[in-house]
Amino acid sequence: MQMKRCRKCKELKPLAEFSKDMAARDGLQDRCRSCHSEDSAAFRARRPDYIHNHNVAYHAKHRSRLNAKRRKFHIAERFNLTVEEYDRIMANASTCAICSRSFGNTRDTRATLDHCHAGGGVRDVLCGKCNAALGFFDDSLELLRKAVRYMESFENRKVVNLCN
Repeated sequence: MQMKRCRKCKELKPLAEFSKDMAARDGLQDRCRSCHSEDSAAFRARRPDYIHNHNVAYHAKHRSRLNAKRRKFHIAERFNLTVEEYDRIMANASTCAICSRSFGNTRDTRATLDHCHAGGGVRDVLCGKCNAALGFFDDSLELLRKAVRYMESFENRKVVNLCN
């Protein structure tokens, strides 16, 4: 097993204990991971303003690239689709598959891609209201059927105020 001595703690450790550093002659950092971690934590504790300002500046400079990366990950993780497939599906949808209302820009009318939480897979494009309704019923057909039977039981009856 190949070993390397840490510059800080002076211990001889396996190469796996050192992070990569392409600028170094051997391709590894001169401090082991635990010493590097301690040094980094100490620096962050001494200079929280520097770290915060650096992060804010980095995110401002790379906002569009970071947002695109986040969007790509979100679409792949949730829907198992590429960004192009997702955009094509959403571009072709104009009305909700349940209520047939046109999509708008509010939370209730915004187009959302419905997917099966249990088995995965995309179902169709719904308005926010219909998508939320399915979510409140935990995507359960039995609960939806009970809700329909409940609503149908009041179809021809006068509704009574139970508060009086």
